[in-house]
Amino acid sequence: MLPLTHSHLLPLPFQLSKLANLQHHVEVHDDVWWRAKFESQGLVYSEDLTKMVRETAKDEQKAEDPALNGDKYNAQHIWTSMQVFINPPVASLPDHAHLFAESGCYMGRENGAIARMPCGQKKDGSVDEVSTAMDPEFLPLVPTKEQDEEWEKLVRASLKSK
Repeated sequence: MLPLTHSHLLPLPFQLSKLANLQHHVEVHDDVWWRAKFESQGLVYSEDLTKMVRETAKDEQKAEDPALNGDKYNAQHIWTSMQVFINPPVASLPDHAHLFAESGCYMGRENGAIARMPCGQKKDGSVDEVSTAMDPEFLPLVPTKEQDEEWEKLVRASLKSK
């Protein structure tokens, strides 16, 4: 994690706490301590985003996909201690409008939950004259295959250097 002072530059700071008895770890504190520390700096703890990140890490571990180094993927520290915070002054900037974007037009219900679809289109995909399509700057960023490949190159390079 970046030093706490750098967290004020991030819209969604993630904090990974270390609870191991290893001598090389510094700032060994539990979730309660880190939450208080970050909230005292004006950040807002997000239980929902924290749960989402932890569950995603568990799901990826259960899928048994190999990591880039060929080992079995296991993000144990993420599913046990990752915390997500919101930095309102930064997250509210126009450059970050895409962070919490999702389709918002009602489509019906699926398995008891509200199903949404992009506004500006009908269920069959044709143009809907009643609702207005969302401005593209508010849509979530979708990484390209090339961006994924570049990221993997960076990760592989860092693995080889260790």
